[in-house]
Amino acid sequence: MFKILKKPYPAPEPGIRNLMVSLGVGLFIGSFLVFFQPFDLDKVVTEYKTLKIWGFGVISFVTVAIFNHFIPSFFPKAISDKNWTVGKEIFGFIMMISWIAGFNSLFSGLLGLSSFNPKNIIQMMVSTFSLAIIPSTFMILLDHNRKLRKYVGDVQQLNIPQADLPKETNSILIKTDAANEQLSLKPESFLYAEADGNYVNVFHASESDIDKKMYRTTLTKLDTQIPLAYIIKCHRSFIVNLDKVKDVKGNAQGFKLSMGDSSEQVPVSRKFVPLIKEYFANKS
Repeated sequence: MFKILKKPYPAPEPGIRNLMVSLGVGLFIGSFLVFFQPFDLDKVVTEYKTLKIWGFGVISFVTVAIFNHFIPSFFPKAISDKNWTVGKEIFGFIMMISWIAGFNSLFSGLLGLSSFNPKNIIQMMVSTFSLAIIPSTFMILLDHNRKLRKYVGDVQQLNIPQADLPKETNSILIKTDAANEQLSLKPESFLYAEADGNYVNVFHASESDIDKKMYRTTLTKLDTQIPLAYIIKCHRSFIVNLDKVKDVKGNAQGFKLSMGDSSEQVPVSRKFVPLIKEYFANKS
């Protein structure tokens, strides 16, 4: 069981999609409570009752958005595919549900929809945490197995050709955010680039090793200045030279690309997997 908890799992990725999912959760919960009024809400008599009940949906929306969008945005190194596991996903999901239950209980007491008691709020969080362990673990393990089968199966269908030299061998001059600094990108040796805060680490293959150099710029600015179809953004933190891919492996997080003689593997976000599959299908 502990081995399963340590297996890789896709980390929450900040973005519009997660915000829309959060909004959908909030709208569903708010609508459900307004129309069906469970948990004795139908017996509550208070001013602006419908508006107050919608507050539970707002709380759910904000909490889910914090866990799935804002926390990953502010802590990209702590919450990334490099260190995210099944166990962390289960813990994060249960914590999110528990905080929703706690804030809803607090909100209910403050607005007079139920008796206000700090002890009850804590008990609600603990009870929700305990009840959520089994179903959340089951759902996440099922999702992990589904993603694992999918991406491992996708990799087995790929035909990775021997890395060849790009046709364009002239260096590309990239403007950076530092004064009087330019990045000379050589396609024939460029492997990948990785975002590091306000900087980008660029990795080149040399005769005997992998050279790394840091530049003050963003990955987006770097990507927009590269006009080559085989050098693409494959992850929110990575740009990769597909002509330098030696091997592709798959796990529940998606694809992992082995580049040159580097021991590091470049991750491919789920949304970029079809692009990678299409590229290698066209080359085979």
